[in-house]
Amino acid sequence: MKKSLNETGRSIKALLATRWGQVANPPALPTRFVARLLPVMLLMSFLVSGCARSYVITLNNGARIATKGKPKLEGGAYVFKDVKGQPGHVSAGRVREIAPASMSRTDESPFLR
Repeated sequence: MKKSLNETGRSIKALLATRWGQVANPPALPTRFVARLLPVMLLMSFLVSGCARSYVITLNNGARIATKGKPKLEGGAYVFKDVKGQPGHVSAGRVREIAPASMSRTDESPFLR
């Protein structure tokens, strides 16, 4: 006769934890440690996410335009602000690629030719 889990006094969580070699109740992190680590992690995430604000527009003729913020498509033309803050626009038909500055490709690599 098989015994149910309730009869043996073991919960499913405890059974699964012992079956895969895990601790049923892992020790909690100290509250002081978490309280100090959380602001540092939030600051790091804000600093890292701020890097994606500049974009590079690559035109069909190979020219590149650095912009502040992501260009917006309005009426068949991309509208943007350049790195100096001056507004600009370029026809959508002339654009080959719009990418964050950290991910834009350069044509200087000998392997891309």
